[in-house]
Amino acid sequence: MNISKKNKKIKFLFIRLSSIGDIILTTPLLQAVRTRYPEAKIDFVVAKQFRDAIAGNPNIDSVIPYDKKATRRQIQELKAKIIAENGEYDYVIDLQNNLRSRIFRKKLAPNINAIHKHHLKKILLVHCKYSVGKPLHTVDNYFSTLREFEIFPNDETTSIACDAEFSLSQYVQTTTHFDKIIAIAPGAAHFTKQLPVEKFVQTMELLQNRCKILFLLLGGKSDIPVCEKIAGQFPSNAISLAGKLKLQESAKAISLVDLIITNDTGLMHIASAVKVPIVAIFGSTTPELGFTPYNCVYRIIEKQLPCRPCTHIGRANCPKKHFACMQSIDPKDIFAAASDLLNHAHK
Repeated sequence: MNISKKNKKIKFLFIRLSSIGDIILTTPLLQAVRTRYPEAKIDFVVAKQFRDAIAGNPNIDSVIPYDKKATRRQIQELKAKIIAENGEYDYVIDLQNNLRSRIFRKKLAPNINAIHKHHLKKILLVHCKYSVGKPLHTVDNYFSTLREFEIFPNDETTSIACDAEFSLSQYVQTTTHFDKIIAIAPGAAHFTKQLPVEKFVQTMELLQNRCKILFLLLGGKSDIPVCEKIAGQFPSNAISLAGKLKLQESAKAISLVDLIITNDTGLMHIASAVKVPIVAIFGSTTPELGFTPYNCVYRIIEKQLPCRPCTHIGRANCPKKHFACMQSIDPKDIFAAASDLLNHAHK
């Protein structure tokens, strides 16, 4: 059946509760659905703390915030409100597919399409270092939920709304002229995804010898100590904005830079969404797990080691005790990748 011809006013409810990067990676699929079904109703359920990762997306009719601390009764009340306001959906597209999303999606639509999480494939890669088939990007996996609609990737890009009111002049007060602005994102939710501070510092030293550079240290509240420590090494040309910006303000700040050097984290995907060249540093995780920047200009810095990947999300410590995946990364390689991107002026 050609669904596109049967019903152009189809009603979709997408579910992706967390986290920042995973939510941003849903946006190419939303763009493709809106292109194929311009009259469709497209709503999106997301954990309320990550709402800004999808709010303002032009392909969504409404964003429905979900409270992960909600009681069962509160969840049922939210679902009843959704049905009362929107009626029954034709399709729920569950891009999370965990216990929480499976409970939430019940009775919201007669048709449930859920992402295949490929647990066995991840287990074999992480624990046996055996790769099954061609690596599958998360975006492509999201698209697989709508195969029956004949919706396939077609050069879509990720996106995020930027805070139009944000200005760097609020935080950067200097009369010095800088040739380039480079964002540095040294944080990550897990220790094994964090490049050691001294390697960021060494990279920045190499870069500032290249030309006059203003460094913006970015991150959340938990990244304040590491960002301030690094910024303190460059008192005349670095400023820490960690913990000071809301998500869409961070997106706007990144959109104003010439390049970002980042660990494998949400800020990497924000940079991809605002089309800024990326130097992405991978430690315990690997690109084969499907979370590289999508349809943008980037370089990946990593070391091929027999113990990688040791996880698909990150760890609190190195199971081998040597942390070679990050300790063996040479700042000169990061510098070379950054210089190449700056030289080619991709923005």
